[in-house]
Amino acid sequence: MFHNVKRIASVAVMLLMFSFVLFALPELHVAKAEPKTIDVPDDFLSVFDAVEAASEGDTIYVKSGTYDGPINQTLVIDKSLSLIGEDKSCTVLNFVPPLVQTTIPFSLTPVWARDAPIRIVVNNVTISGFTIDTIGGPNPSSVKPEVTGTGNNTRIVDNNILTGVYLKSGSHQTVTENNITGMLRAYGSHQTITENIVAKGIEGGSSYNNITNNVVTAGGDVGIYVSGSFNIIYGNNVSSSGASGIKMNREVTSNIIAKNIITGSGNGIHVPEGFNNTFVANRVTNCGYGINVERGSNNTFYANYIANNQMGARIGYDQSGISREMDGPKAFHNILYHNNFIDNSKQAVDWNWLGTNYWDNDKEGNYWSNYNGTDNNKDGIGDVPYTLSEAVSFYAPSTSSTDPYPLIAPITIIDAGTWEWTNYNIDVISNSTVSDFSFNPETALVRFNVEGETGTTGFCRVTIPKDLLNTEDYWTVLVDGNPVTPTANEDSNNTYLYFTYQHSIKTVEIIGTDAIPEFHSWAILPLLLVASFTAIICKQRLIRKSANN
Repeated sequence: MFHNVKRIASVAVMLLMFSFVLFALPELHVAKAEPKTIDVPDDFLSVFDAVEAASEGDTIYVKSGTYDGPINQTLVIDKSLSLIGEDKSCTVLNFVPPLVQTTIPFSLTPVWARDAPIRIVVNNVTISGFTIDTIGGPNPSSVKPEVTGTGNNTRIVDNNILTGVYLKSGSHQTVTENNITGMLRAYGSHQTITENIVAKGIEGGSSYNNITNNVVTAGGDVGIYVSGSFNIIYGNNVSSSGASGIKMNREVTSNIIAKNIITGSGNGIHVPEGFNNTFVANRVTNCGYGINVERGSNNTFYANYIANNQMGARIGYDQSGISREMDGPKAFHNILYHNNFIDNSKQAVDWNWLGTNYWDNDKEGNYWSNYNGTDNNKDGIGDVPYTLSEAVSFYAPSTSSTDPYPLIAPITIIDAGTWEWTNYNIDVISNSTVSDFSFNPETALVRFNVEGETGTTGFCRVTIPKDLLNTEDYWTVLVDGNPVTPTANEDSNNTYLYFTYQHSIKTVEIIGTDAIPEFHSWAILPLLLVASFTAIICKQRLIRKSANN
């Protein structure tokens, strides 16, 4: 026992002495290599060799020229770096990746296909400024393999990619300003897919992504395919995309699909099943179905332009008597209002025989170009409901729904700006073309132009939020500088002004007395911060002054 205690004491003394030695040594610094730039072909003739020689954080700059990759080899980027071409039009990377065995969907028979030309397997990689090409499989008609990635913060910017891009996983990836001849598939989250030209369609396979301002041309079966939730699909132009322009996968929720242009597809907007999605200000023309909701609930369609389609909107589908009794309607509690349905062969059909899809917002409905009703009280709403096309069933009695508050003319939804953290719209129902809108809170003035066939009578019904613009006495309405007397109605939130004029091109000015403060909400916050800091500084000075006295 005594020897064990003595041994333990000796070890403790040694450890204590070692710790004193460590503290006495000067601080050790680990040298970290600074990022460098590698030039191709000056430093390395091959892009493959440059990538292999690079360290984390390096930039590989590739001068104009054509660079052929080794036969049967994929460029694997397994370190964080930037691969930058001098000019995408004349900096060409040609790849011949290896053949690998794979299976095709719905088949167990393996086939030979080319592996990815470029595979990104780490975070923080940028590829920019190239024309990227590769060959297909052994069959001359084989599809070219895709550039693939699985890392976070991948950036693929300003390239001509003569194949597809497949981001299998990862987050905060950016694909922008590319011309892609294949598909663009992005299955990560928090991705930014913007300002690309894509020939075969875009697949957004996860959530919290922004797919904006892309052009999708002819060739793909689906223009933009959304299979996740909480995505923003905004400002895209989709043409001749086959079965569907924009398609939602089953059970997706809380997506915003806004200001997209869709033309020449089987379905313009296709919702096989989804709920709580918002479709606003999309323009859908020359499709089979403008809007096609097969299943789903609580989807909102607002301010969309649906024109020259075989059917403007179909909500639900024909179900057998057995399905009716067991399952109930497949599409319910969907809301459609302030949409313009113009010259569709059939305007709309609603297959919910229980009447629980709604074609209005309890006050106003949609504009239907074949509505023949009147507006005797000059409120912009037809005096009798609009009846939708009959839902003719082979299994059960036919049904038809109604829009109880059809608009008497097309509606234009105008963004008046965001003030005090609130976005305001001014709605104009008019038989004129409305353009060149402006709102000036300093002068309490709304201005826009109207245009129609010379010599005909035009009218406007303008909805103005009271929190945006109001008046103490009466409204001043000028048409080309000449005063007109509007019919004014109001509720707790809005003022409704109705007035007429003779057509040509006119400028309308609406003047109130009480406008929202001139400062935008983004300008108010810095002012509050400055005031707060000023108050703190003054208080500190007073404290110091009191202490010195």
